Amino acid sequence: MKDKQELFTKSSKLYLSLQNRILELATYKNESEENKKELLQSFDALLSIMMLYVAAFDLNVYDIELKFIDLITIEKDILKEYNLSHGTNYNWKNINKIFSISDFNKFVDELYDFSKENIQILILFLANVDSLTSKDEYKYIEEKLKELMYNFMLVDGQTSDDEKAFVNYIVQKLFLSKYDSIKQLFLKTKISINI
Repeated sequence: MKDKQELFTKSSKLYLSLQNRILELATYKNESEENKKELLQSFDALLSIMMLYVAAFDLNVYDIELKFIDLITIEKDILKEYNLSHGTNYNWKNINKIFSISDFNKFVDELYDFSKENIQILILFLANVDSLTSKDEYKYIEEKLKELMYNFMLVDGQTSDDEKAFVNYIVQKLFLSKYDSIKQLFLKTKISINI
């Protein structure tokens, strides 16, 4: 088993590689600096939600998992935004203590609903880029995202085939299925959008 620092270091490198790919694609499409920042924030929102669902999968949300999410997502803190919008005071050190596991899952669903529009920015952008080129950028994003998520699932010191299958499911549900349906729409209409 890898130690936690090694997992975080490897995950940080994967995170930065994903960020760099998103920025390269944004540069390719001549996106403004503001739009580039928005894409990176959208990626952080997506990653945070995925990690929260995976953290809750084994029915225990550990402090180390929440610290990992807090440290690795540097462009957007979805809890801060949620707090500002809802007048709450949740943080990465207390959300696993405030909620029972079933309420925690409901809270993550609520966070996802709150962040869905922001997450959609990245998915729309990637689907649009892929519809305009012969490359399938999503394959790179999917591969690195899953690798990052597999590292994350090891942070609590426990893992199972079911948890790995859940990682695949959550990446499919929150990213790939939405990406694919939007890309198909772009391919049918042959349009290009700017975010």
